[in-house]
Amino acid sequence: MDKQKQDLLNDQNWEEIILRLTNYAVNLYNKWNLCYDRAIKDYSPDEIALEAIKKVFTEEWSWDSKIDLTYFLFKNLKGMIFNLALRKKENILGTNYDVSEYETLSNKAFSIEDEMTSKIRIEYLYNQIKGNKIEENIFLGWTQGMKKREICKHYNISDTEYKNAYKRVKNKLLKLNIEKQLKS
Repeated sequence: MDKQKQDLLNDQNWEEIILRLTNYAVNLYNKWNLCYDRAIKDYSPDEIALEAIKKVFTEEWSWDSKIDLTYFLFKNLKGMIFNLALRKKENILGTNYDVSEYETLSNKAFSIEDEMTSKIRIEYLYNQIKGNKIEENIFLGWTQGMKKREICKHYNISDTEYKNAYKRVKNKLLKLNIEKQLKS
C-alpha cells in the first residue's frame, strides 16, 4: 500500500466509522432477517463491520483514495451482508446469536444531535422537491417505508416517471451530502 493511502487510513476516526458501520450492519441484518441467525463464518454485525475494514487495510478491496472511504465501506459492507442474506435464503446459515447486545449498540449509535440533524436534512430535502408532485409523492412514500412498486401503485406513477423523478431526488440528495461535507 502506498504511503499516501496509508496516511489517509491512519487519519480516519475509526471509532466513529466502526460504530456507524456496525449500526448499519445491524439495520441490514434486521432488514434481511439475519437477526436470529449467525451468518456464514460466524459473522455478527460488529464482526462483519471489522471484516470490511480489514479488507481495505489488506487491500483485498481496492479502495481508490479519491473515493470517500466511509461511502466505500458502506457500499461494500452492504454487498457482504446481501450475500449473507442470499445464502440464508438458500438455507446455508446455522446457529443463533443474541441480538440484544446489538440493539444496545444501535441505540447508542444515534444521538439526539444526529436525530435533529437528520430531521433538518429531511426537511431541507423536502423543501427542495416541494412543488414537483411526483417527487413529493416518491419522497412521502419513502418516509412511510414504501417500495418502488408500492409508491407507483399508491400514487399512480408510471415506471418511467418514477425513474426520472428518482434520479432528480437522488441528485438533490447527493448535493445535500456534498454541501454537508463542505461545511464540516
